[in-house]
Amino acid sequence: MKNILTTIIVLLFATSVYAATNDVTVGGTTGYPPNGAGTVLLQRTIDFSASSLTGTSNDIYNVIAIPAGTYITAVGYVIEENSKGITGEDSVCTIDIGDTDSYDGLVNGANVLTGQVATAYIDLVTTGKLYKAQSYIAVTLKNPADTLKMTVRAFGYPVKGY
Repeated sequence: MKNILTTIIVLLFATSVYAATNDVTVGGTTGYPPNGAGTVLLQRTIDFSASSLTGTSNDIYNVIAIPAGTYITAVGYVIEENSKGITGEDSVCTIDIGDTDSYDGLVNGANVLTGQVATAYIDLVTTGKLYKAQSYIAVTLKNPADTLKMTVRAFGYPVKGY
């Protein structure tokens, strides 16, 4: 059973290495609803072609909140066509995907330039990761973005008594 959590949270974490940390999260920090047993899909679409988002170099976008006591088995992203009919970024752009332990720990320097984009799922099933404390799946822009639209997904399940 797949449950999509849609609670937006506020992150009060910033680091001087990056230009800004932006909160566009989905998920929650206090756990899953009572019927949340089994595998959970957490996903968030971020659309830099929308007027509400401005993608600046080295900005961090916390896209998925991972509650404490969650075991993540896979993380991935899909580059999508935006409302202007563009798939990917129309100028040079690379991204990193990671968590608050390592912002480029899952994807490092993926090219999202139009015509050169790839869909990727990072399979963590053999290693997985248990988050004993709250964390985030984050996207870092290495270049400005104004046409990129992407969905980030994380699959996992709650662990009782971690």
